[in-house]
Amino acid sequence: MIDGLRADLRFALRSLRFRPLLSATVVATLAVAIGAGTALFSVVNGVLLRPLPYPGPERLYGVLGVARVNGSENANLSPPDVADLLAGSGTLEGIAAYSVSSAVLAGGGDPEPVRVGLVTGGFFDVLGVPPALGRLFLADEDQRGKHRVVLLSDALWRSHFGSDQEIAGRTATLNGVDYTVVGVLPAGFTGPQPQAFDDPGLWRPVPLDPTSRGGHWLKGIARLKDGATPDQAQAELETLAAVLERDHPATNTGRGFRLVPLRESIVAGVRPALAALMGAVLFLLLIACANVAGLLLARTHERRREAAVRTALGAGPWRMVRLVLTEALVLALLGGAAGVILALWGTDVIISLSGRSIPRSDEIGVDATALGFATLLSIAAGLLFGLVPALRLARGDLSPALKEGPGARVAAGGRRLREALVVAQMALSLVLLIGAGLLGGSLDRLLRVPAGFRTEDVLTFEVDLPGSRYPDDARVLAFYDSLLDRLAAMPGARAAGAVNIVPLSGGNSCDSFTIAEHSPLPPGQEPCAEARVSSPGYFRALGIPIREGRGFGPHDVAGAPPVALVNEAFAKRFLPGEEPIGRHLDAGGAVREIVGVVGDVRHFSLADEAAPEYYMPLAQLPVSGLTIAVQTERDAAALAPAVRGALRTLDAGLAPDHVLTVEDLLAGSLRQPRFRAVVLGALAVSALLLAAIGLYGLMSYTVGQRVHEIGIRMALGAGRRQILRLVLGRGVWLVTAGLLIGLAGAALLTPLLSGLLYGVRAGDPATYAGLSALLASIALLACLVPALRAARVEPMRVLRSE
Repeated sequence: MIDGLRADLRFALRSLRFRPLLSATVVATLAVAIGAGTALFSVVNGVLLRPLPYPGPERLYGVLGVARVNGSENANLSPPDVADLLAGSGTLEGIAAYSVSSAVLAGGGDPEPVRVGLVTGGFFDVLGVPPALGRLFLADEDQRGKHRVVLLSDALWRSHFGSDQEIAGRTATLNGVDYTVVGVLPAGFTGPQPQAFDDPGLWRPVPLDPTSRGGHWLKGIARLKDGATPDQAQAELETLAAVLERDHPATNTGRGFRLVPLRESIVAGVRPALAALMGAVLFLLLIACANVAGLLLARTHERRREAAVRTALGAGPWRMVRLVLTEALVLALLGGAAGVILALWGTDVIISLSGRSIPRSDEIGVDATALGFATLLSIAAGLLFGLVPALRLARGDLSPALKEGPGARVAAGGRRLREALVVAQMALSLVLLIGAGLLGGSLDRLLRVPAGFRTEDVLTFEVDLPGSRYPDDARVLAFYDSLLDRLAAMPGARAAGAVNIVPLSGGNSCDSFTIAEHSPLPPGQEPCAEARVSSPGYFRALGIPIREGRGFGPHDVAGAPPVALVNEAFAKRFLPGEEPIGRHLDAGGAVREIVGVVGDVRHFSLADEAAPEYYMPLAQLPVSGLTIAVQTERDAAALAPAVRGALRTLDAGLAPDHVLTVEDLLAGSLRQPRFRAVVLGALAVSALLLAAIGLYGLMSYTVGQRVHEIGIRMALGAGRRQILRLVLGRGVWLVTAGLLIGLAGAALLTPLLSGLLYGVRAGDPATYAGLSALLASIALLACLVPALRAARVEPMRVLRSE
């Protein structure tokens, strides 16, 4: 048996060497499909399939807040929520919470902005993360007065502290306050963040304020006890929520908790897109297999005489099957090897295209699991495209092949099978093209959506003033007034303003409010809207229009009557049919007169409708952490060095964080739609090329088989136009059949993309018609070349050769 397999392998390699063009075509075709499949599987494996890198990851859950009144299913927790859940739970082994903030790290050169993970006690114990150096936080170090300790990430330890092995006990200065470094976390640990650009450089305990029950800013994580089930834990959380609602009606009415597997809470946003792209890769692989099967079927006809001779010499019919399958598997494995090389490059391209918006992107790579997948994919593809020609040799009557000459025509059954494969390729290609067209159309609609603010020539950056140097409102306001004046006066600047959360930055703050002129609502049932604190110049800097009334002015200061602005979405939802100017808003600790209505902005993404927002003046509600927006005359990014200089002049201990143009913010919000459209578009184009090549190969082979017939027809008086019509007619039939089947398949499958589309229906007729016409045009062009060759046949030369 082993000797027979070795002989088959040697014969297959020799056979492929004698037909280098066919072998290279098959290997290249498979390399594209298997490479794409392996690259995308590497992403799916790293993001969706691989367990989280913590002990017992199946017992880790995210704890989400549920605000039933406001309809939010993904709210944060308040610090007392965390303490109450930990004290009252019998099914949770541990519960902790975290948030991410910014700070300025001083020492060792210029101040450096860093992301800081704020964690409650037991955070690292819940995750099961040990220190690489030093120790973790102690149980009491989340109490005020004992909380000035930090853990460093491996990356920050290496870049800022020079991989100091004696780092434990050294001092790190954050926002002007000294913290003691107690340890270094393992390399690769980033925390349960959904995106790589949120990775904290260091971590510190956050003292919990038991009185801040109304402030929801923490994300919860929990570990189930051994033997406890998620359903038991969820039921327990619902009971605790009811108790808290009874005991604290002012803050907990309508609020609950929900357990979600931690991995799911991290990757839920990209699961539908990756599933759709993996399905597209499967289609591409099927097209490639159909293409290769068509090539091998053509070769099968050539090998019928060889098979007949072997049979006459005593070989059984399955001997030829084994030879053909061995040859197919060799081709598939060679294509798989080339595909793995492409996948190494393709994986990097996918990560680059995603803009690192894919969670767990640091865990993506072509590893042993991906190599195993590529191997299985190659073997499956080899069996898939090799089995059909092998079975044709085994089941057919080969005796007539001994009497055939080398130019014998292919049997009708073999021709019909090759035509069926080409029709399948056309249909699958059309489904992919329509899917890519829908995503591309969706992206085009997003790019046309008015953002509601200026998207060109605006530079933004974040500043967070340390409380140690800016302990009161007067100093905070004095600093920001000076900074904004300096920025607005810089050469090349037109306006400067500040806001606590800039659009498309990913931040939100849905705060409760009441309208004084409306009937009072029961505690806990107040509506919420996005709350903003801004300077007067913010609306000019970002180009947000004042629709009614006025904006903030220099007279809207502390001691003056509290005022607010609302956007148009706020007025429509909460003041329908009323005049908003003059109404009073109870928000931000004061009853504020609405003095103006501003234009709507798409705050969360271009795909989300404008949310209701209200704005409060910075001078009446000072905030230490703000985003500064500077409108420039031209290239906003070129102003970044001057901005850093202006900030350093005012306070050498500060450093701007997240220095980005608004165009950068806009591009970031479009990363995932663009990623989906580009990747699916690339797969669709590859499928289209493979289908066109398959159709061209079939028509060329058919013309070659019918040269004698064509010569006779022309000798009997058929013109070139008739021959052209004869050959093209068959191609048109194949293309039409493929289009009809593809349209039916697209109608069934594209609704699965509905959740990824914006402004385009899954059954958009323009997309279906336009891409069908494109595919038909390319397919008919592929038919035209063989048809023209057939029309140029010289009948006398053909007849003499016979």
